[in-house]
Amino acid sequence: MVVKKAEESIRNTAKWRQENGVASLIEESFPEGWLETMPIYIDAVTPDGVLIVTIEAGLIDFLGMLNKFGRKKTVLLFMQAFSQIEQVLIDLNRKNLGDEPLTENSVIGAIILIDMDQFAVRQLRSIEGIQAITEICQNLVKYFPYVSSMFMFINCNIVTSALFKIVRPILESPSLKFEVYGQNKSEWQGRVSNFAPENLLRTPFGGTKPKENIIKRRKMVDRSQILSMNTIK
Repeated sequence: MVVKKAEESIRNTAKWRQENGVASLIEESFPEGWLETMPIYIDAVTPDGVLIVTIEAGLIDFLGMLNKFGRKKTVLLFMQAFSQIEQVLIDLNRKNLGDEPLTENSVIGAIILIDMDQFAVRQLRSIEGIQAITEICQNLVKYFPYVSSMFMFINCNIVTSALFKIVRPILESPSLKFEVYGQNKSEWQGRVSNFAPENLLRTPFGGTKPKENIIKRRKMVDRSQILSMNTIK
């Protein structure tokens, strides 16, 4: 609510987006087969229009991605994913708010649940890998501040728990919260169930939803499908 800082942030973001061609990324297709390696799904929409997104981080070969595309292209692919998710959030807000006046509470970012089970520590052993992940996280917080309102990590081992404790103070802000849980399901299942019922979540997240077949996708999310998705009752 500080006008001068808000103006500066908006101008810097607009400049960065123009320099990186973010507007064109919304409609651009991903490289052939890339989305099939990214187990990222929008599983539900709350009555307030909040997206519940789940990610199985242990199934993502981030080092393999870096080796194939290089750091610059890898970072850009994640920016492309953020821009497409952001567009869905904008569409949802327009749908839910209608002609209501905008306030600081009008935009609520997605709740992102991340399963760290099977996440290989080797993914963090590369300096370039750590730098790329840091750049992706910093870009998300700085230039896509309302894509997410919460990151909740579950099934973290000792190494990943320590890592998140280090980066949490750097990335957490009034509009972005972090929650980190270990491998004891009883620690996090009750918390996850506060966001969505079991039938809407897949088994890695304590739900009962059958595993989906991997299908070819052109975009990270299908906007028309999300907009027509029934909200959680």
